Amino acid sequence: MTLIELLVSLAIIGLLTAVALPVFSTYQRQNALNLGVKNLEQLFYYSRALNNNPSYSSRNYSEEIANANKRYGIKIKPTGSGKKAVLYPAENVGDDSRAIDTVVFDPRTTFEFTDGTGRVITGDVIVYISADPPNEVVSCNNEAVYTELVPPQPDCSVALFIKIAIAGVSAPKTISIYSTNDAIRQKFNIRVN
Repeated sequence: MTLIELLVSLAIIGLLTAVALPVFSTYQRQNALNLGVKNLEQLFYYSRALNNNPSYSSRNYSEEIANANKRYGIKIKPTGSGKKAVLYPAENVGDDSRAIDTVVFDPRTTFEFTDGTGRVITGDVIVYISADPPNEVVSCNNEAVYTELVPPQPDCSVALFIKIAIAGVSAPKTISIYSTNDAIRQKFNIRVN
């Protein structure tokens, strides 16, 4: 093998590496986005399954919570270094010793929450799925810091939209959670677009 052949081989390897690295990096970001969306969607289904399992639910919520039909809450922390969603019994939201399941997101993940009225929700968002199938209802609140005396609470009685993105991935994903609403003949469902 001559020196010229060796240099040509190295040039070809360098060219292939230059092309492959950005493609692989994009693939990793897309995979992280898809995994985060799928895991969050499954956390909502898990909450729904626990809510509909009387033997499990009766051990994990108080009579007051049972009467309110808010048995489980999912707290989504969209900012900071620990971006995560945690499933709790409704009366213990925020108490990590009572966490049932946790989804941890890639640190590059960004979130945008919108309620059924189109208003953007900021801060940590807590989502409750209540009632029995197929008539589940979504409710939510947030822990944002407001300067007003009475903060506007989000209205998730019709729908909640969670847009999830990672920089460098061309298309963000949206998880749409629709409440049961007899007035518009809508049953509870979760969609990912």
